[in-house]
Amino acid sequence: MFIFCFAFTFLLKLSYCGNWAVLLASSNGWTNYRHQSDVFRTYKILIRNGFDPNHIITMAYDDVAHMDANPFPEQIFNFPDGPDVYIGSNNIDYRGADVTPEKYLAVITGDSAKANGKVLNSTKDDNVYLYLNDHGAYGVLIFPEKKKLYSQDLNEAIKSMYLRNMYKNLYVNVEACYSGSLFLHLLPLNINAYATTASNQTESSYAAFCSMEKYQYTCLSNEYSQNFHNFIENNDLKTISIDDLFSHSRDSTKKSHPKEYGSQLLKKLKTSAFLAGELPLSPEAGLEEKGIHFPTIGESGNWKHLKQQEVHMKTLEMRAKANPFGDAAIAYHKELTQAKQEEKRYKALSRYFGVIYPDPNFHPEQLVPDLELYRRALDSYEERCGSLNEHNLWPVTSILLDAVCQYTLNNDNFDEYLKFLRSLN
Repeated sequence: MFIFCFAFTFLLKLSYCGNWAVLLASSNGWTNYRHQSDVFRTYKILIRNGFDPNHIITMAYDDVAHMDANPFPEQIFNFPDGPDVYIGSNNIDYRGADVTPEKYLAVITGDSAKANGKVLNSTKDDNVYLYLNDHGAYGVLIFPEKKKLYSQDLNEAIKSMYLRNMYKNLYVNVEACYSGSLFLHLLPLNINAYATTASNQTESSYAAFCSMEKYQYTCLSNEYSQNFHNFIENNDLKTISIDDLFSHSRDSTKKSHPKEYGSQLLKKLKTSAFLAGELPLSPEAGLEEKGIHFPTIGESGNWKHLKQQEVHMKTLEMRAKANPFGDAAIAYHKELTQAKQEEKRYKALSRYFGVIYPDPNFHPEQLVPDLELYRRALDSYEERCGSLNEHNLWPVTSILLDAVCQYTLNNDNFDEYLKFLRSLN
């Protein structure tokens, strides 16, 4: 009996001990609070479920906890009146200017020379969980300082991980607008990789718990991630499958349409295969028993849920109204001026290509666009017109994608497009 118990315990530990996770929040600024909040909550969930902290790699700008706008210095909250989820700067492996697409790809492919820091050291016997929370547009995630993570590069990195035997099973989970476009037609079915996204390839995902004075009008979380994390917190990870988790998250998310890609076989695995470890459960486990209530998105409260595209200006507007003669009001009016300038540019871009924004008849899911041409067009726009931002990201990417798919932008007329960009001011 003793030998049987010892063997069982050994096998149980073996099933957990190789689990690895990389958690990315690649935005910055007070209006993007929710991205870091979701990632920090994820870190705490992993730790509470026995995950080895040495097997977690975190990338976050780590600014919102320390900002003057934060009414709770050094604290971050993921839902109203919930616990502090801030994990502290010492638990963030890549911060500030080190949060770049290049370093992220180096981390997940185990390239310590390029990352210049902690990287995945997983093997063919290990399960890996990648969680990305950011602003997205078609085929791209946006980082600060004109940095972008393109879908081609992300999927090539995943294939490289597979070929280098860096995982047994891989689960990628993305909270971003248009996040389905990161994997549509790109993620192979035969590399033991499964991906879920907060939205399909043509829509915004939604921010949750927004516009509360108590939290200086920012959004605390995102709808899909909130549903995803609440289900984890309220269930035994050894009894629910990945399919259970995604099905609940999808069905509970009302504002967008979460999608799944890659190997469907991985859905049969228990959630603990990716989100738990061999260490003893943390004393923080079982928050429900301590009386903490996880509010659902549909619950009534003094909060709003907003499209990701609306959050930046709505947060600034409400902060300006609360203090019409302060710095927040100055910042808001400065942003209004920039928004008008960006609108002038993307309307000119729309006229140049003869496309409508938004175009209700454009369905990129039915097409396989030339992603390299689209990438060149987007990079060229940034080089000549400035950084993609909350005012122009979604219009510009949608117009350029439409132009590429309709062949009004192609390799033959690309130089003319560059001349047109030089005319914009």
